[in-house]
Amino acid sequence: MILAALTLAAMSGGSVAMPAPSSVPASCPVTTVERWSGSTPSQYPFVRAQPIFSGISMQMQTGTIGAPGSAYAPMRTSGVTVVWHAPTSQVAIKASNGSASFSTSMPVLQNGNVLTFPSAGCWKLHVSSGIKSGDLVLWVV
Repeated sequence: MILAALTLAAMSGGSVAMPAPSSVPASCPVTTVERWSGSTPSQYPFVRAQPIFSGISMQMQTGTIGAPGSAYAPMRTSGVTVVWHAPTSQVAIKASNGSASFSTSMPVLQNGNVLTFPSAGCWKLHVSSGIKSGDLVLWVV
């Protein structure tokens, strides 16, 4: 238990949660979107796949982080570049929103790739990289 707490503290150090935009309905349990605090290595918000020890995160280039305390910009159905950080050089993504689904794979730590969703709504993504995997939930407009 102590090791898990130390690992969590080390992995989440230097970041803070961003408020969700008002467009996110209570019925969509979005994964916490974070921003780096202090001297930031990125101007974009990011989300960590759960469980956090999967080591998989996605930088969302939906809009810059803005002033501390400002809400993040939600994902859009198309045209949003994402940058994946993961244990291997690829991530495999299986996404669904109850009525639609898609699968894709993307390289990690590149200049980014556009992640396109077939429709707006609450999307659950299962992301795998090597033997690690995790889930995240995004509100897409």
